[in-house]
Amino acid sequence: MKTEQPFSVNGAIMNTIHFNCYKIATKITLIAFAHDLGVLELPHHKEYMEINGDSLAKILKHAIGEQTVYVFEFGCVTCVNFNADEIQTFSLFMDQYFHNNKRQTLLKYNQLFSISVDDQSLFHLFPDNSSLNQFSPIVIPTIAIALAKLIALSAMEENLDVIFDETEGFVNRMQNGKINIKAAKYAKKMAKVLRFEYDSAYSIRVFERCDIANNILESRLLYDQLMQKFQYTKRITILQQKMETVHTIFTAFLSYSQNWQENRELYIEIALLALFPLFYL
Repeated sequence: MKTEQPFSVNGAIMNTIHFNCYKIATKITLIAFAHDLGVLELPHHKEYMEINGDSLAKILKHAIGEQTVYVFEFGCVTCVNFNADEIQTFSLFMDQYFHNNKRQTLLKYNQLFSISVDDQSLFHLFPDNSSLNQFSPIVIPTIAIALAKLIALSAMEENLDVIFDETEGFVNRMQNGKINIKAAKYAKKMAKVLRFEYDSAYSIRVFERCDIANNILESRLLYDQLMQKFQYTKRITILQQKMETVHTIFTAFLSYSQNWQENRELYIEIALLALFPLFYL
């Protein structure tokens, strides 16, 4: 376990492990990414891949200790014990795979976290938590995964909030009886909803407990502590409720709009038939 310079707290030697998690893309195809790095044995459907050792040294262009990067299929990376320059170097390396404005995304969706492990291999997961956890090799990937899921969820929440706010315009139009809307404008609004759902399909793992937490009790307890602290389950529920509300509003508006268009055509036909006898006067 490589950490920063040890320090003492109340006589106990402490080592701090830093986690820096970022959202860099909608999706990362791990198989292709691993192949480019020369990692030949990456199990299919694996949630993440680790980059360390010689592979990471080649990216950072200097020798490393036990630093690790966890790359997730839903577009997040968690860097363990990286300094600012190393994060920048890794970000530049990832530029070749993604052409979006990743610099802005790195600043917008990120999560910093750290734990301090004492000389008895004990640590507090949160400063305000009196209970101690036993450090083991499973701790680092568990925290890395939990942070990545939280960052992915934050990105989904913000994107859906934009869509949710825009649906208010449709509600206002219906309240004011203005249910006619140009097809192009409606299609543009619907495209945002579909894009969100399409992108969210790549984040299906965000809604599931991670594999190691399912298989290892120690990891599960740690993972659940993190998710409870960040109100993960509550946030997921709110996200799903908002998505259902958006669907309901768009469906209702489309139904009313279509009925209005059909009725308008009927009204025009009736008006023309009523006017028809006047042509003989």
